[in-house]
Amino acid sequence: MDHPTEPILIAGAGDLGLAVAARLARQGTAVMTLNRSGRGVPDAVAVVADLGQPDTLRTLPLIRTVILTVAPPTPNDDGYRLAYVDGPRNLLDALGSSVTRVIVVSTTGVYGENRGGWVDETTPTEPLRSTAGLVRVGEDAISQRQPTTIVRASGIYGPGRTRLIDQVRSGEARIAPNRAPQWTNRIHRDDLADAVVHLAGLTDPPPLVIATDHQPAPRDEVYQFLADHFVVSLAIDDDTTPTPTGKRCHNDLLVATGWQPRYPTYREGYEQVLASL
Repeated sequence: MDHPTEPILIAGAGDLGLAVAARLARQGTAVMTLNRSGRGVPDAVAVVADLGQPDTLRTLPLIRTVILTVAPPTPNDDGYRLAYVDGPRNLLDALGSSVTRVIVVSTTGVYGENRGGWVDETTPTEPLRSTAGLVRVGEDAISQRQPTTIVRASGIYGPGRTRLIDQVRSGEARIAPNRAPQWTNRIHRDDLADAVVHLAGLTDPPPLVIATDHQPAPRDEVYQFLADHFVVSLAIDDDTTPTPTGKRCHNDLLVATGWQPRYPTYREGYEQVLASL
């Protein structure tokens, strides 16, 4: 990777963004993180600012590459509009014409497939939720301003992201042996961070990639895997829905660029998470 004089700015630097920043800094790349908390990583400059407050963005230096790893502050339309539409607009307005490249971490939630079909970068986006619709609006708005790579990530899990584990341990998780598969897709936080760094190092990255592991899996299968680890029984649901739900995401294009996940399926990924608990 070329090491530009101007730092790469990682905006909305939470858990994922800081993981990206740490990887870039270890490579010797100049890195700046921007978030409201001031959290940073070694060898990177930490800036305290709020994407929702344009006044806090006026003193940023010359930036050519922006990596957006934002998360909505609230799980509703207002939170998503701020994170994916208004916040990025405020940032790019503040940076002006110096920006020549943007990488946006988005979500596979923008796809409307919900009958177990396969999804790739050519699949039309038909968001089923208004929040996902706002993510899609933000993708377009950014792409129309600067050369952009959109990284549509599937469900992120890993350190501090233990929702399914918590559901199994609490007894909340239920399986339905007679129900058609509820397909799920996921990517370990570390694999997603690696993918973003990999794309940042490409001279001509694709404008859109799906970031997910190699194996979509029925949710019940994942629940059972975790239950076997904890040696607990899962509650049984009598649901007999005959039609598969969810979607199955391809990662072929991202793999073709040279990326490979450390955790190719949920099994390897959750083994790492479980070992760290």
